[in-house]
Amino acid sequence: MSLLVLALGLSGTLTDQHLFVAVISVILGMANGASVLILHCKVQFACAVVWWAAAVATCFGTDAQSMIVFLVAISLRQIVFGIYGMVSQAQERKRRGPIHA
Repeated sequence: MSLLVLALGLSGTLTDQHLFVAVISVILGMANGASVLILHCKVQFACAVVWWAAAVATCFGTDAQSMIVFLVAISLRQIVFGIYGMVSQAQERKRRGPIHA
């Protein structure tokens, strides 16, 4: 990815909004994909797929559509995954029971 971004920056095409949003989405998808390998969290893989789908979708729309797709991906990733994390932590706390000092 570093070589790709360097090559795009030197060629001057990184200023294209579609390409910029696609590259950022792929990088964020790679980060989530790496988390799947490290943490073995299947929901994190869904987040990576959302980012990769957003990267593909931005290549086929207008500038406004690419920003909408990017914002929807951010919302899905942050809000939905955050709610999932809170619910799973609450269930884990109920399973363990109270902790007394």
